[in-house]
Amino acid sequence: MTSDDGTSGGPPDVGIQLALQYIHYKDTVKNAELVCHRWRTLSREDAVWETYCDGYSAKSNRILKRRNALRRERGEGEEEDEWESERHQVFATQILRRQQSGRTYREIFAVSKKAYAEYVDHRCNGPDQLVPYMNGSKRSLRQRNVDDFVRVVGPSLENLRGVFSDWDAKKDSLRPGVEKTKSSLLKYAQRNDPLRCPYPSKIEKEDLLQRAGEYILVASTKVPEALNQKMFAPSSPLAASLGSVGELVSAIEKRLGDKIQLSKSFGFMCNSKRKKARRSSLADRDWPLSPVDVLSLLVRLYWVTNDDIQMEIIGSMDPCLDSDQREEAEGLFFDKHAKLWWMGLGPMRIVLMNIYKDAASNVSSMPEVPADCDLDDLPNEIIRYFVKHHLYFIFQLKKKIWNDLRPEWTGALQETYQDKQCHIKSSISREFSWLSTDKHPERVAQELLGIFLEVPGDGYFSLMHPLTRTYCQELPEKMTAALDRWNYLANSLRSNDEVLWDDNTYAECEMIIQQFSSESELFRRFSGGWARTADNDYVATDEFCAQLMVKRFLYQQLSSRTEIPAFHDMSKHVERVVNDLEDKANSHGVIIWQSVLSDEAFLASARPVLDDMRKYSQYIHTREHALVALVPLLPCLNKKDAAVLVWSLFAYFNNNPSRILRFRGRSFTNETSHFKNFQSENMPCCSDSSDTIEPETRIINSLTEALAWKNQKYSVLWDDGSGALIRLLGMSLPANIIQAMCDFVLDNLYQADSTVDAIDSHKASNALLVIPFMKRFANERPNDADMVWNCLGLAIQNVIQAVDNSQNVAEISEEDESVLSDVLYSLLDACIDTKAYELMSIVEQVYEMPIVDSLSLGRRLASEEAVLAEIQERPAVNDDTTEFLSIFDENLRNKLMT
Repeated sequence: MTSDDGTSGGPPDVGIQLALQYIHYKDTVKNAELVCHRWRTLSREDAVWETYCDGYSAKSNRILKRRNALRRERGEGEEEDEWESERHQVFATQILRRQQSGRTYREIFAVSKKAYAEYVDHRCNGPDQLVPYMNGSKRSLRQRNVDDFVRVVGPSLENLRGVFSDWDAKKDSLRPGVEKTKSSLLKYAQRNDPLRCPYPSKIEKEDLLQRAGEYILVASTKVPEALNQKMFAPSSPLAASLGSVGELVSAIEKRLGDKIQLSKSFGFMCNSKRKKARRSSLADRDWPLSPVDVLSLLVRLYWVTNDDIQMEIIGSMDPCLDSDQREEAEGLFFDKHAKLWWMGLGPMRIVLMNIYKDAASNVSSMPEVPADCDLDDLPNEIIRYFVKHHLYFIFQLKKKIWNDLRPEWTGALQETYQDKQCHIKSSISREFSWLSTDKHPERVAQELLGIFLEVPGDGYFSLMHPLTRTYCQELPEKMTAALDRWNYLANSLRSNDEVLWDDNTYAECEMIIQQFSSESELFRRFSGGWARTADNDYVATDEFCAQLMVKRFLYQQLSSRTEIPAFHDMSKHVERVVNDLEDKANSHGVIIWQSVLSDEAFLASARPVLDDMRKYSQYIHTREHALVALVPLLPCLNKKDAAVLVWSLFAYFNNNPSRILRFRGRSFTNETSHFKNFQSENMPCCSDSSDTIEPETRIINSLTEALAWKNQKYSVLWDDGSGALIRLLGMSLPANIIQAMCDFVLDNLYQADSTVDAIDSHKASNALLVIPFMKRFANERPNDADMVWNCLGLAIQNVIQAVDNSQNVAEISEEDESVLSDVLYSLLDACIDTKAYELMSIVEQVYEMPIVDSLSLGRRLASEEAVLAEIQERPAVNDDTTEFLSIFDENLRNKLMT
């Protein structure tokens, strides 16, 4: 069959062109052009694309008319819509110049679409466009990068360079010893489980009660006739309700159904006449809990959260109920269980109501307590409020319980806590004594620190240019030049045909956007981490993103030189291998290894996965045992090493709260769980792949370990006690670490020569994270509290000086004022909790500042008289470090009810 135009086969050319005019241009590009050479040629003819251009022009005119009509209805006049007029202007201009330029309709259509997309990118996220940022304030890309780098990030990098100045040289000098220590720790890890510490919030209630009973029983040996006394002062509501210590211990044993059994940690300490027990595993010990947390365990036994009640509701609801009936039933069920919980609190109800009334006087949104309301008839809305805001009330209840203790019991519990800490540290020292047989303790501590701080290479930041001083001095000029270039290119698209039709224009704009990609919403442009320039050179994305430069610096300093597999990818691959292995089992579920070893295809795919599993498991178990061994050696770290530890943990602990930083904005400390916990999901420590072992035996061993890991992988909760920070920082810290924390606070908050815009909320929140540890140190070691007081005094004086240095206090932005409020709140709160008499004169200067009345300091810190009075009173032993390590939100708890 021959068509009219002489072509053989298929529809005629005219028919094809007519058909193409009735389909969307995207279908033409994606489908029609790929049929064959003839279709490709016909689909690019002007006859086809002229129709698309006419439709495109008519659509723009319709949109303009419709929007102008809406403006007339609203009385806004007939000004042209800037977006559509811009789209139409470029297109219409090129259509008029078509005869002169010789461009086809298809080329004009394509370049108009690209130009408009570039215009939208520039208009929405350009260098000088204000967009919502952090707490609702509007800032431009230039302000978020160039200005913030000069004011905030640059000084942080300078401090980091000072802290890590000799870190590379030290790693090189320690490398032989570190490799030897790694090998020794690996052999130990293959035979022994690590000593772990689950978060208090994740411990089973019976276990918590057992631990509380242990503390009370051991502390009673330090108080004369303790069992016949009451723990709480006579004025406390708890004194009359809980009875004597002996009655409390009996109640605990009745709840447990057995006598309180002292753990190994307490047993060796308290029963000196007992015969020497056989040596037990270090992993059998219990990690010490703060005495404040221990007493709160009694409260948590009776506490119920919204999630607890919700789970009971889900388990008991009739699945046949419709949505309305279900909602009504859920409400009734919730009220019923919440009421039962409230009635079961007993003496805690009086304390809770006192806390509630104090908070209600400062928070207008809280339900009002009716006058002369009996505790048994408390309205459901108030009980719901207790359940909904349980974190705040538990936190306040902890402090109230501790403050109501009789002084002799406060001392006895603290002494018991210190004794248990000494016992666990000495047990760790004995267990790892072989590490220091031929080395000085400081050398061993440095090697263990290097092993613990080694993180997997990022393959991204670590490949960028090092953030040297010279490089950083040139960065503001480079960033400004890039942003100015983007402005020029985007503005020239409308007036300069040479720029419009140059393909390098769009490649260059794309490169600039990707250099700030984490600050951009334009993730459709992201291409695997690298941007291609017109000359086919590659530029790393995020190079100019100021908010990620601290994280980039830490990766460049701490990344391992050996390749360590990514956990998530490795875990998925291991699961796939195990599934394939289980498919090879016979009908009885038994794996025939001879059959497995004869399957070359399976072995070829399994070997690299098993090698990755072995590498990762040995890396993570070596780090975890290094952490445990480092705990008693923390006092041996010199000033520089202590600073490296503190800055590594806290310099980028909180990720940037901005919604704009969606990509690569995670916390360095928590990213793939570098320091928050050891990301292993109960993975065993794999055996070595020694050449002395037969290849068949080696592959069987590896597959057996992978199979065992999968079978027990989900047998524990996500929190299996592998938390790193709670073990490293959960107990009392030595003076050298606290001094490093003090220096960290002073380096990251306001300086004497700075202004109030010198720090942002991200930097301030990271600096304030160490305050709870400083408060605990001052309370536990009052003779050494001067170290903490000096830091607090200098920090407060720097705040006052920064306010004085600001030109016009009335023009301080809301964001800077919010940061200033948070910093002052934390510093003044620390002065109260540490009973800082020496700082009373400095505190008085704070309330002489004119700006203090406009700051959100809460009722507790609202006046100078209130703060000074609290400093002079008996301070609250505000040991919230363990709970802080569990919740990671100290700032939230401080501000929750202000």
